[in-house]
Amino acid sequence: MVDDSSSHGPAPNSLPTYDELEPRPFKGIAQQHRLTELKTARGILLGVGIVSIAFNLFLFAYARSLTDGAFEKEMQILRAQGKDVDPAVVEELKESDVRARQVMAGLMASMGLVFCVLAFFVSKYPLFSTASGLLIYIGTQGLLAYMDLTTIFSGILIKILIFIALASAVKTAMAYERQSRQTRDVEGPT
Repeated sequence: MVDDSSSHGPAPNSLPTYDELEPRPFKGIAQQHRLTELKTARGILLGVGIVSIAFNLFLFAYARSLTDGAFEKEMQILRAQGKDVDPAVVEELKESDVRARQVMAGLMASMGLVFCVLAFFVSKYPLFSTASGLLIYIGTQGLLAYMDLTTIFSGILIKILIFIALASAVKTAMAYERQSRQTRDVEGPT
C-alpha cells in the first residue's frame, strides 16, 4: 500500500508554506498576491538582519579608532580648560570604552542574526516571525534609548523606514493567515 497523504496538502491545523501552495488561476489571486508579499517580508527581515550584522561588525572592528577619536576630542576640551588628566587613567578609560563598544556591537550583530533566522521561518510561521522581528526591533531601540537618549534621533529616518517595513510585514502576515484559514474552512478538511 502506498502512502499518498502528502498529496492531500497540509494538515488541517497547520498553515501551508508559500512554497507548498499551487497557483490556482482566478481562484486565490489575492492569496497569490499575499504570497508575493510574504516573500517581501522575508526579504525585509533578511535585509535588516544582514545590514545589522555588517554594520555592527564594522563597529566592532573599528571600536579602538572610534574610542581614540572620542577621547582625543575630550582631551582637547580639557586642555583648553587648563585641566590636567592622568594618562594612566585615560588609558584605563579607553580600554573600558573599547570593550563596551565591542560588547554592544557583538550583541547587536547577534540581533541581526536573529532577524536572519526569523526570515528563514517566515514561510512556515509568518505572523510569529514578522511580529517577533518587529517586537525585537522596538525592544532593541528602546534599550538603546534607555542607555543613551541621544540614540533616538541618530538615524531617525532609517529607523522609521525599518519600523514601517516591519509593521507592513506583520500586516501582510496577518492577512495571509486570515486568508489561509478562510480558504481551509471553505475547502474543508483534506
